[in-house]
Amino acid sequence: MARIHRIGIICEDTSDFESLQILIKRISGVQNIKCIRRSKDGCSHIISKGPKWAHELALQGCQMLLVVHDLDRNAYTELSDTLEHKFATAPFRNKFISIPMEEIEAWILADPQSITDFFRLDRTLVVPKNTSTISSPKEKIKLQVRRNSTRKAIYINTKHNPQLVNLLSLDLAKARSESFKAFYNFIYSYSYA
Repeated sequence: MARIHRIGIICEDTSDFESLQILIKRISGVQNIKCIRRSKDGCSHIISKGPKWAHELALQGCQMLLVVHDLDRNAYTELSDTLEHKFATAPFRNKFISIPMEEIEAWILADPQSITDFFRLDRTLVVPKNTSTISSPKEKIKLQVRRNSTRKAIYINTKHNPQLVNLLSLDLAKARSESFKAFYNFIYSYSYA
């Protein structure tokens, strides 16, 4: 199998792209992987523009395609089927569609101690063992950071998510989030240049 040196990522926004790029480098152990982004302010564009973006990414020399679409309030099976159908003709042998439950922030919540340490909170965040069951994880982080901080720290996902995934325990994330475990296993299964 050829080594992967360029990955196309279709996702919601710049913050998700930066976070995914950090996770890919951490999981693979390779820092010089080139990642190319296609996104436009929200998940709705992933379905409408995604197939065209996938072809553009292939023309730019990407050997792998990652499509990351938040579940939000959608039905999992319906969203998964829609994405599989939309990207069925994408010109990639190495392709993975990831649907974080409900958002990528659920992966971050898998390691509440890293959030606590990063924001210097007074108490460690308490979250369910299975972070896929958390409703509105982005709002949960925001509220818990505010409540557990005498310094009145403010969580801003677009600013803090890349920093938080850099601290995230990958082992905890795999153990506490099935969608992260699937993402991890896919990335880990390849060789990179």
